Amino acid sequence: MGAWGYGLFQSNSDLDVLADISADLAKLVNESEIRLYCPEDPKHVAAKLNGGAFHKLLSEYKGLGWKHGVILLGAATMWLCGYIAQDDMHFLRATLQSTPMTDQAKAQMEKGLEVYKNNGEAWDFGSKGLHEIMMESKRWNRGGPLGGVLGMNVFQNYSTMAQRKPR
Repeated sequence: MGAWGYGLFQSNSDLDVLADISADLAKLVNESEIRLYCPEDPKHVAAKLNGGAFHKLLSEYKGLGWKHGVILLGAATMWLCGYIAQDDMHFLRATLQSTPMTDQAKAQMEKGLEVYKNNGEAWDFGSKGLHEIMMESKRWNRGGPLGGVLGMNVFQNYSTMAQRKPR
């Protein structure tokens, strides 16, 4: 598992969880594929979440005790301008407190839950993607015989990594 930062959406484990959630969402809304992370049509995905899919998935993940699924579903929904009912916001806040995450990711989510307006405006968590990190990194070897990236992964503590959906 790779990670290029300590924030939300900055590790393969977060992206794997988002892929699990995306598969559940696609099945729920009867589509062959739908992506929460970097969707082709963010408004379409937000409309599906707002049409009841968010709350149904949240309830399912709550029943499974899948905290990372709950938190990353909430984060993706805020990132896509989705509507989250107040009761669900309270549940996200309570779940966040007991979810093992990196300090940076937890702080990003706490801030998002504190200031998210639920008005159709996306929340930017400030997490940079791998390509952005690579391009500004001093570890990027632009020449030489090997080229490429030198040691892009950050240290990961397994206990704070997002866990896949329980089967």
